[in-house]
Amino acid sequence: MKKINLLTIFLVAGCLFGAAFTVYGQNPCGKSDYDCQVNYYRDQISKGTKDVEAHYNLATALQNKGDIATSIAPLDTYIASDEPKPEYRADAYNLRGWAQQKLGKNEIAIQDFNRAIELFPKPYFYKNRGTSYANLNLLDLAVADAAKAIQLDPKLPGAYFSRGYAYMQQKNYAPAIADFTKVLELDPTESEAYYNRGTIYYRQKLYALSVLDLDKYIAMNVEDKSDLADGYINRGLAKYYSDKTSDAIADFTKVIELVPDKKDGYTYRAMAYRKLDKTTLAEADEKKAATLK
Repeated sequence: MKKINLLTIFLVAGCLFGAAFTVYGQNPCGKSDYDCQVNYYRDQISKGTKDVEAHYNLATALQNKGDIATSIAPLDTYIASDEPKPEYRADAYNLRGWAQQKLGKNEIAIQDFNRAIELFPKPYFYKNRGTSYANLNLLDLAVADAAKAIQLDPKLPGAYFSRGYAYMQQKNYAPAIADFTKVLELDPTESEAYYNRGTIYYRQKLYALSVLDLDKYIAMNVEDKSDLADGYINRGLAKYYSDKTSDAIADFTKVIELVPDKKDGYTYRAMAYRKLDKTTLAEADEKKAATLK
């Protein structure tokens, strides 16, 4: 996620939307019981297993449970082994690059994605490298990598998302909208595509369209308070600038309920109160905002 001006723009860095990384081989754990998988493969490794796949599987289990930094060491071991076939070694470079990307080390991530592509080019390797290019503001390279991923797999939603994000950063809005729309055709559950497309509509002053997309985003993010607050902030701004000030105040109030320790809800609600000449309420919110980050 990245903050740009007043609106948050989402960039998904993972390999595939909504998909956990695959753990190969047999284990006694449930498919989504990542703690069990981590303990199982650590136990196998501690017993001196000769199966190098245990290191790969440990790394994927760690990444699936969100322990990104710890996943790098077993991937180092796997990559250094002579056993993996080129395709599997490429997968390991990709996973290690993804971990570095998540840790904000995009230059290092690109090196791993380069190695993965050299060994066994797969569409999502290009997509992931493109995401790191976008994170480094190398937007032409990001667009090129996303386009290559789309050429290899026209049904990979993450590639369209990555290219749409890069176009968005370039303020090339028409193809960005087309790409986010394609994401939603391929994966209607991808809420951040609604968010980013809604942000573009906002920038184009197409406030009614922005509100429609943000309505969908809000409906799909009821569990994450921070993401939900972002949705209410941006929908509130779209309503504010379309002269639906009372509705905007309701959205900014919702932001305050969700994240009371953040200043944004108070700042924007104060702005709306002033538009309605409710000076006392505006001053109270401005005073509160001054005490927060």
